[in-house]
Amino acid sequence: MPSYNQGAFIAEAIESVLLQECDFVFKLLIFDDASTDNSIEICNDFVRRYPAKIQLFSNDTNLGLIKNYIKAFNACSAKYIAILEADDYWVDRQKLTKQVAVLEENSNVGLVHARPKVLSNNGFRVDYNVKGNDNQGIKLFEDLLLGKYSISPLTVMFRRDLLFEIDFEICVSQKFQTIDLFLWLDFVLRTNIYFLNDVVGVYRYLNNSVSNTYNFEKRDSFIKSSIAIVDYYINKYSVTESSVKLIKNKQQAILLHNAFIFNNKSKIKEYFFSLKCSDIDSTFLFLFACHPVFNNLYHSRRKLLRLLSTIKQKFNQIVSYQDGI
Repeated sequence: MPSYNQGAFIAEAIESVLLQECDFVFKLLIFDDASTDNSIEICNDFVRRYPAKIQLFSNDTNLGLIKNYIKAFNACSAKYIAILEADDYWVDRQKLTKQVAVLEENSNVGLVHARPKVLSNNGFRVDYNVKGNDNQGIKLFEDLLLGKYSISPLTVMFRRDLLFEIDFEICVSQKFQTIDLFLWLDFVLRTNIYFLNDVVGVYRYLNNSVSNTYNFEKRDSFIKSSIAIVDYYINKYSVTESSVKLIKNKQQAILLHNAFIFNNKSKIKEYFFSLKCSDIDSTFLFLFACHPVFNNLYHSRRKLLRLLSTIKQKFNQIVSYQDGI
């Protein structure tokens, strides 16, 4: 549990971990990144009451998100790791039990994730964008790159040994602002991913978080950091030319969409001319930049085309079989 100035929420996060019903031993490791609010006092109170369950690591100086996560991973010694940031919380008391069962029963699976609820100013909603599919390996890798598949950190459990091959120095040297996408893109090429179709936790959509800020410059910087992670993996692994083209255009569409939201006219102009509407996919992405509803139409169109392609292949197989007879 990484934490920085989450005194308003961290007690609920900790309590949701303590409510887990398990027939195995687990421990909560909290990594406070030099909070200036009452987070430390709250954590110490829980440590005093549950010394066998909770361990607190407190940084003397603020390391930042990436370095604090690296410190956390290095301190873990268990077979499996789950992540719960201090402003989120779990709602399924069987969350850990269900995920350990999947990993114990499936040696080819390295990560299990599930569906979160989202809590914003407008209340709760279930995040239906987080869902499974039948792809693994390079296909799922490209789905992640294209934003067609997503993994919510508060819902994951993964094998600790997957971290042994991660080059965390890249995250530090490139000053990435998020670490989860970096991990998932690496994991998906080395292990199978399992989707548990249960709502297991709540993600707080906070306006002051790095990914949801109302500050254009910070939001723009976060998007560019995510783009840098994607570019790193595009260059590292073999991604089809058509996918690279689509990924690059989607990146520009997201930047343009953000500029529209904040009505930043100079950036709208800059990102507009970088977006190439050379085909129908790119045109849909341009429309998405203007309004997010077009993103749903874009994905619906691609699903329909894939379905028609599958039907055509099956029909051709039947025809070929009958001709053979």
